[in-house]
Amino acid sequence: MKPTGKSTWMLALAGMLCTGALAAQETPEAPGAPEKEGVSKEVKFKNTDGDADGKITFAEMKKVHHAGLKTWREASETLDEKKVAEAQKWLDERLFVFEFLVWDGNDDRELTKEEYLKDPSEAPEISRQDQLDSEDVDFDDMLRHDGDKDGKLSLTELTTGTLAKLKQYVEIAKGDNDKLENLLRIENHMMAAYTMLNRDLDGDSVLTREEVKSYMEKVLEGEQMYQLSKEALKKYGQFMADTMFTLYDKDGDKALSWDELKSVKNPPTEEEFKKLDKNGDGKLTGEEVAAAMNSEESDSDEGGSVPPPPDKKEPEGDKKN
Repeated sequence: MKPTGKSTWMLALAGMLCTGALAAQETPEAPGAPEKEGVSKEVKFKNTDGDADGKITFAEMKKVHHAGLKTWREASETLDEKKVAEAQKWLDERLFVFEFLVWDGNDDRELTKEEYLKDPSEAPEISRQDQLDSEDVDFDDMLRHDGDKDGKLSLTELTTGTLAKLKQYVEIAKGDNDKLENLLRIENHMMAAYTMLNRDLDGDSVLTREEVKSYMEKVLEGEQMYQLSKEALKKYGQFMADTMFTLYDKDGDKALSWDELKSVKNPPTEEEFKKLDKNGDGKLTGEEVAAAMNSEESDSDEGGSVPPPPDKKEPEGDKKN
């Protein structure tokens, strides 16, 4: 990999924008891990079993999952610690999707109490179907940005939804950088864009469910699918530039001045600013910022070096039957 050409302040900003999704449901423990103190598996099963028929269907699980994340995000946006704690408690007292998928040992997508209450030493191994279905649920979550409700997600829709949310965060923070940083931690906006572009296999800037499945099948076959193409990397850089302008272009002139950037957390040095200001007009345009975000490329001619997402941790335990 070539040395990065990005400024240190841009790397810091990218890191802040990529630090999201802190809800417990999005960072699950592996099956077989000790129960959280005060939350038994019996309680979690009962709270997730909506119709109390002694089994949890995949539809019930997805309903709980999406409702819980929606409530958690809304609570987090209030910056009210009590509301966040209540929303987190609600999540902790229910199964999360990947937990459901793995403990459903026969992959029939109906989790019985008998399956779920097995001894941790009998924890099933993550199956191929578990990973495919987990990716499918993640796509459902991304579809909250699907403006025309056609069951697909375009880059335009994702950008529009993201920028609207960032504008809301700016209004809530009212110039308080610490508040803004906490709000940005609610969702991993940059990883959402990376995921969309990475799985958009035909490069048309529209992500379909079929592409998500095909992507995951290729990964499970051992193909290296993490690197963005050069064209996708350009789109990613533009998305990053759009987020920066939404957050920091206070006067709305579609340019970032030195005064505007001095107020951000981890601001650039004056030398870094001048280096990026190619025409020397004292402002950074969208093109200049996007070009800077695209300056880090790999030695390969195929694309750039956006880091891959972390792999799901496989649990220790017996294989599924």
